[in-house]
Amino acid sequence: MWREMTPDETRTIEVAGHEIVTYSFGEGDDVVLLLNGGPGLPCDYLRDSHACLVDEACMRIAEIVA
Repeated sequence: MWREMTPDETRTIEVAGHEIVTYSFGEGDDVVLLLNGGPGLPCDYLRDSHACLVDEACMRIAEIVA
């Protein structure tokens, strides 16, 4: 099911002079890693469409936005 999510954790990491923001959702040992496609694209199309994995599979979603 598609729905808007609020992250449980947000971190900012500096890599080679650039900021990378990570968002984590849910809990669990299994992790689904979502990597945004590039500059100018919103990240919510990935996150919101995978919200059901957090609810039904006790998975954590880790999203990286560069």
